[in-house]
Amino acid sequence: MPRAAPLDRWPRAAQSCFLAGLTALIGCVSEGEEPPLICADGFVWDDTSEFCLEQALVPIEGDVLVSTEQAMHALCAQGDAVTGDLVIAPGVVDLDPLDCVREVGGSIVIEDVPGLTSASLPRLRRVGKDLRVQVDPDLLELRLPALESTGGAVVVQYDPRLEVLEAPVLASTGAFLSIYSNAALQEVSLPTLATVGPVDRSANQVLYVRLNNAATRISMPELTRVSGVLKLSSNDSVTELDLGRLETLGMGMYLSYNRQLRSLTIPVAEVGGFVYFDHTSATSIDLPRLESVGASFNVIFNEDLTAISAPSLSRIGDALIIADNPNLSQVVIDAFVGGIEEVGGPTRVEGNGAR
Repeated sequence: MPRAAPLDRWPRAAQSCFLAGLTALIGCVSEGEEPPLICADGFVWDDTSEFCLEQALVPIEGDVLVSTEQAMHALCAQGDAVTGDLVIAPGVVDLDPLDCVREVGGSIVIEDVPGLTSASLPRLRRVGKDLRVQVDPDLLELRLPALESTGGAVVVQYDPRLEVLEAPVLASTGAFLSIYSNAALQEVSLPTLATVGPVDRSANQVLYVRLNNAATRISMPELTRVSGVLKLSSNDSVTELDLGRLETLGMGMYLSYNRQLRSLTIPVAEVGGFVYFDHTSATSIDLPRLESVGASFNVIFNEDLTAISAPSLSRIGDALIIADNPNLSQVVIDAFVGGIEEVGGPTRVEGNGAR
């Protein structure tokens, strides 16, 4: 296939198609214009359709374990997809020789691999089951620039030196997502993540971000749904939280001990289970779109809290507890409680600030 021109020399229609993010159809053409002779990695130009079509995978059957550079090169000499699990074992120092891998039907397991400093899989687009990267004492960076989805969980935890986590096009996980106890991680940014867990509500499908104490930002601006619980806790340096499109939490929300996060704005409209704001450092909690909570609603032990607002909240399925918030005045509490039409359990308001 001829070498392509740079993007700025493509026909205008092709540029528009590319820039719109249509990664599966990079190369729209208009009548009388020459097609762009370039396709995204893993795609080939088809003269009949005048589209870039995905290359057929070359599968390697069964599970694959690699522990040497030679083994990784041998894998790529056979194919570009593993039908079973891909396990990275001690002896591997980086994943550069696995730049061929486009899909794994089972799980990817990178666990307890001393000496591994860089884990980059630049062509990986799909994982059928879990992605588990954990207990890797020397890992500095995890880069998955093409990963779009997993059929199971994504687990990145107990990687004490991990500074960079990159998954810029990850849109969905089939099960829970845990980013836990990565002491050096600089930020938790998943810019295209939209859904966590299956469509059905499940308490096990948690989005869990905890004990990433160097991270200053948690950003998931396209997140719309979590099947289970959203739990953000004990990320001591986080000053910015972006959940700009969040609509539904299937089983609950728990925010606590994020010591530098002074303002909490959560745009969720429906929470199927409980809500907890517990030991936060926030001065304000704003829930501008929240309409209903399936179980209890709890605002407890928030020493600096002075404002709470949920102007659309009409129903709480169980108890309403606002307690031990020493700077939250009774005037603010009365305004908050007065707008709620239905509380399915007891209401307890005590230990808060004076009027």
